Amino acid sequence: MKLHETIYMKITDKDKIYYLLYKSYADDQDGSIDVEEINKRKFEFAKESEFKIEEKTFDNARFGIKRRIQQNEFEGVKYEVS
Repeated sequence: MKLHETIYMKITDKDKIYYLLYKSYADDQDGSIDVEEINKRKFEFAKESEFKIEEKTFDNARFGIKRRIQQNEFEGVKYEVS
C-alpha cells in the first residue's frame, strides 16, 4: 500500500491536548490508517513547515480519533483550563 495522506493533528479535550500524526495508506483493493502520538515540538515544526494540519476540539474530531482517545490509547498533555 502507498501512503495516501499525512495529517498532523492537535485535538483539544477538557483538560488535555493530544498531538497526533495520522497516516492513511491505500491501494486498489484496501486501505488502512495509522495514528501515533507525537510531541508538541514536532507538531509546531509541521505547522511552521506548512504540512497538512488539523486543529479541532474533541467534539469535532474524526470519529476514529475520538474513539481511540476515549479508550485511553493516547496519553495526551495536561493543560490548565483558563
